[in-house]
Amino acid sequence: MGNRLASLFVVFMLAFLVMIVRVVYITTQNYDEYAVKVFSNYDYRSTELTAARGTITDRNGNILAVSEAEYLLIIEAKNILEDKAYEATVAALVKVFGLDEATLKEQINSNPSSMYYRYRNSEDNSLMIISLDKIEAFENIQNSVNVTSSAKKLTALSELFGVTKDEVAKLYPKYKDFRIQGVWFEKQYKRVYPYDSLGCKVVGYYSPNYTDASTGIEKSYDLQLTGVDGKSFGYLNDDYNLANQLVDPVQGNTVISTIDVQIQSIVEEKIADYMDKIGAENVGVIVMNPNNGEIYAMATDTSYNLNDPTAMPDGYTEEQWEALEPEKKSDILNGLYKNFCISSSFEPGSVYKAFAIATAYEEGHITGDESYYCGGYRVVNGWKIRCHNREGCGVLNVVQALQNSCNVCLMQIAAETGKKDFTTYFNRFCFGKKTGIDLPGEIDTSRLVYSDFTTQPDVTLACASFGQGFNVTMVEVVAAFSSLVNGGFYYTPHVVREVRSVDGNVIYTPDTTPVHLTISKETSEFMKAALYAVCEGGTAGDVRVSGYNIGGKTGSAEMVIDGKRAEDQWVCSIVTACPIEDPEIVIYTVVDRGKHPVDYSNSMPAQFLSRAIYEEVLPYLNIHSNLDEYDYLNIDSTALAVESYYEGGMITTEVGDVETDPVTGLIIEKPSEDESEGEGEGGENPAEREGESDDTNDENGASQENNAEPAPDGEAQPEVPESVQ
Repeated sequence: MGNRLASLFVVFMLAFLVMIVRVVYITTQNYDEYAVKVFSNYDYRSTELTAARGTITDRNGNILAVSEAEYLLIIEAKNILEDKAYEATVAALVKVFGLDEATLKEQINSNPSSMYYRYRNSEDNSLMIISLDKIEAFENIQNSVNVTSSAKKLTALSELFGVTKDEVAKLYPKYKDFRIQGVWFEKQYKRVYPYDSLGCKVVGYYSPNYTDASTGIEKSYDLQLTGVDGKSFGYLNDDYNLANQLVDPVQGNTVISTIDVQIQSIVEEKIADYMDKIGAENVGVIVMNPNNGEIYAMATDTSYNLNDPTAMPDGYTEEQWEALEPEKKSDILNGLYKNFCISSSFEPGSVYKAFAIATAYEEGHITGDESYYCGGYRVVNGWKIRCHNREGCGVLNVVQALQNSCNVCLMQIAAETGKKDFTTYFNRFCFGKKTGIDLPGEIDTSRLVYSDFTTQPDVTLACASFGQGFNVTMVEVVAAFSSLVNGGFYYTPHVVREVRSVDGNVIYTPDTTPVHLTISKETSEFMKAALYAVCEGGTAGDVRVSGYNIGGKTGSAEMVIDGKRAEDQWVCSIVTACPIEDPEIVIYTVVDRGKHPVDYSNSMPAQFLSRAIYEEVLPYLNIHSNLDEYDYLNIDSTALAVESYYEGGMITTEVGDVETDPVTGLIIEKPSEDESEGEGEGGENPAEREGESDDTNDENGASQENNAEPAPDGEAQPEVPESVQ
């Protein structure tokens, strides 16, 4: 018997020795591999820590967009299902967060191996967002329950379960081991726009799931605004103990815009007031600093709530909106997101006359002292092109021609300029080119430019002199006009002043050096005088604000809709600078197809809107005019200011081979009786263009053409004054 016991002991010792040898081998020769296997059994997860997106502010520090932290409830079912954790953890979740106990238990029990579940509301299946005060309440209970002191634990469980201490001990014999675990709160960020819809076309909204769906600054500065995510992950340290490593996330940079919340509010308020009282198809306003290209405000008549960009737009009932196909809804919303100021084009109309005169003056084709005669029309290559004043403006000098927006005078000035110089300065003012504004969606108008490569280049030039035959965008005009009044410096328009890192260092500023010179300082001074005259004694008198010197130019252009010239459908506009002696601000206002039954065909709607904006913006910016010192010129009180007419209108009629006065273009001999209304240079006369647009531009073009009228037999021509013969 003793021998058998001895043998068993030896066998046992040998087995034990083998086991020790095996353990030693594992721990010395292959411990890393073994440790990894052990580590994997813990199901220890790596967690991404989302970085906050950078803040967008206005120029004065007012927050336009910010990321606010919110917390999701995360359930680790595997850890909760441990005997020591189940009862207390479930009770704490129900008590603090008001969860349905049966639903919670079902979720936990049906996913026993889950280590990560974002808890959702049972009503709408949305993620449950937890407030900080609820998190604090839960953690207080957790800390109370997870103590080592049996007495304190009993007290905490009594409060948690809502029973006496004795009942806790009776109901839960193992209460001393109870723990609350398997619950944590994942931080994420919600993009918040404190001003809701204010500046929506500039600020834009951010889509975290699809960046291309974003708009405005949020899209164009996405790389600067996006932070660097952090990470929390487990690892085995040198002692092969489980440890946690935390790499903190880095918040995105702060983008400081050029927008001024106060000016943006004023502009949007005035546009809304105009739309309520009168209405239009589109309205756009840009307020810019002409001396560096900073945009203070940019707004249109449409807007949307940045905090809920896909919400049902105004003008629909819930039934109507729900009845629409998803594709139709998308089209409507995309229309709201579109920025008319940079994404639509139109013919500028008589606004371009300022550029035509600046071109002629800069190249020495005019001195400003010339006189021109308008008898109501001018014949160019057999085409009769009328002035807006059918009776004729009479004898006008250069400034008066701009004051009265006289087509006939401008055609003569353009003819003296010639196609080469006209084209050179058209390009120098950057028409037909993207300005490079730091916003997404600027369209390309390079296929909509003035060109003398046509079958009738003289007719093309004549029409281009008063802004017909080519399309522009609002931002193109405001950038070019700024160079007219700031000494000739062309600046790139921009909506961001600088980008700062989290620690406040400036890491980016836009280049605000002039791109190039468009005109000389001398020409700029002459143009400021002429533009001042337009407001003081010409077509822009309705934009004047008491106590300020304002200079500018009006424009109106007839729309082309569905390929046809539309009667009573006009784009009216005005671009102005103040104070004109030393401009600090430029405002460009466009009213597309205004609803007013009387003033649809002139620039008064745009003038009234601009004036309303000036009246509040000028005092806010503390801008003053030197009324006593400023006297560019003595305005001729007898100048024919035709404010009651639509300005810039024209008529084309093919009149055949006729003799015309070489100076005025007036018909000397009447046209043949068989001459009739013509189609225009092979169907492509710029006066007959249908406003073709770039593929990205769905707006209709515009023209200033009116009804064609053949000259009647025996029509008496006005006599040309000796002063211009």
